[in-house]
Amino acid sequence: EKNASHKKYNSSKIKLLIQTLPGKFFITALAIIILYIPWILVIINNLQRAYDATNWARVSVGFNVLVKKWILSFSSLFIDLDFGFDSIATYLLRLPFLIIIGFGVYTVCRYCSRSTKLFVLTSIFVPFIILVIPDLFWSGKRSAVTRYLTSCFPAIYLSVAYLFSRYLGGNNVSHQLGDRLSLFSRQKFWRVVLAILLTASILSCSISAVSDTWWNKTPSYFNAEVAKKINASDYPLLLSDIGDDYTNIGDVISLSYLLDDNVQLLLLIQLANLEMVTSESEIFVFRPSRKLLEAMKAKQWELKSVVAGELWRVDISN
Repeated sequence: EKNASHKKYNSSKIKLLIQTLPGKFFITALAIIILYIPWILVIINNLQRAYDATNWARVSVGFNVLVKKWILSFSSLFIDLDFGFDSIATYLLRLPFLIIIGFGVYTVCRYCSRSTKLFVLTSIFVPFIILVIPDLFWSGKRSAVTRYLTSCFPAIYLSVAYLFSRYLGGNNVSHQLGDRLSLFSRQKFWRVVLAILLTASILSCSISAVSDTWWNKTPSYFNAEVAKKINASDYPLLLSDIGDDYTNIGDVISLSYLLDDNVQLLLLIQLANLEMVTSESEIFVFRPSRKLLEAMKAKQWELKSVVAGELWRVDISN
């Protein structure tokens, strides 16, 4: 009788959830759409520009590059020591932290309520899958950009926090894992793991904070190197336009903080402004658009690469 009444209670709860969920969902969805209407209108009115501005994210990369970026992005929540993108040490060092993340998600799925499980799993995997599917089927590197995965990260932090709270406290936790450890008790083991996690996080933050650039700085990874090359000149003039992907304005603003006071900037809106350029300064051009390149070639200006794909030195003596 108890089992029958329990099943009846559960079925009534499920029916109530089914009845109330659609209404709540559609009300929430409608509220979100209303809030985002101004941004939706901006995108519709500037659809081609929005498409051009995100062209760089549709550049095809190999599957191995995507996998490496996924490993770097998710493990960087707790450790972010970089020994080189193609160095095996970079990924071996991060493997234990990926295992901790996976075990945290598993612990949530095993011990938490159904609603909590769904919240964590959908928060992590739905945004990730939305980015991964177009990358795999239509090429691109959207899922390789760490900032696009930001919505996945809070649920990962919650999962790992729950993992430690469960194994560091409470006497109702299964001791099966602790029984297998010959050197440490269960709680001592997880204290050591937590100490390693915190140490790795603090060390990673300390190193990246004083670095000129980092692996996740897309597409401005080379800005520090570009600034050093320009600052080494006595009378530099930096030319740039909006660029083919419309990202140059933001990058030039970022770059300006690294440039010396004697560096002059000429940001071109119209190509006719090239007439203002004289040979008195050492001229550099930063990620020029195809139109700007064609205009400089038409003037028979000679371009020499300084930082591959980013910066050129211009000789207008011809």
